[in-house]
Amino acid sequence: MERRQFLFGLAALSCACARSDSSVVALVASSLQPWLETRAALFQLSCSYGGSRNLVLQAERGAPASLLLLAYRAEVKNFSGPRPFASNRLVLVARRGEPKLKNGSTVAVGDPKLAPVGRFGLEAMERLGVQPAWVFTRDDRSALTLLETGHVDLAVVYASDLRGRNLGNPQVLECSAIDYYFLQRAGDSKGNAFALWLNSAECKQSLQEFGLVVRDA
Repeated sequence: MERRQFLFGLAALSCACARSDSSVVALVASSLQPWLETRAALFQLSCSYGGSRNLVLQAERGAPASLLLLAYRAEVKNFSGPRPFASNRLVLVARRGEPKLKNGSTVAVGDPKLAPVGRFGLEAMERLGVQPAWVFTRDDRSALTLLETGHVDLAVVYASDLRGRNLGNPQVLECSAIDYYFLQRAGDSKGNAFALWLNSAECKQSLQEFGLVVRDA
């Protein structure tokens, strides 16, 4: 499963690289896609979205990416130290109404081996003392698709994933801090414009409107 997702990621990355020689290739956590995809063209970003752990694996194996935007802190060879820029919340949601969680409930979440949301989900359920029947997916957005199509009872996702979706009332779950980190390839100036914008008031406002909490480095 992990190898298959890695190969899918490489295929998507190859397409991104082929779009334009002047483009800036960025590997981006899938939970940031709705926020970034409308702005990527402004910075000539060719984005490949996926689970953060899989993105790190791609970068470590030589993927020609200039930027990384990850949903967990990772040190990646040949990249700058991870800089936090935003935080999220973990929530439990049903298709309608309040989420009714019990032992054995089918709960979709991103695979912990591929996406940090899965690790946060496992931690949250351990804190609650509940043992659901987990359904692991490629990422948090895939988990929401299973919920919306009625294949699972509940889903554990990031709060920002719920924007624009007609679902039940989310329940905030307790877990470790969920922070997003920015990394830039050492000696690569292609992503400088985006790196500067990430510190701007305009960017911080857009993150807040997306439902994230702005973090300062």
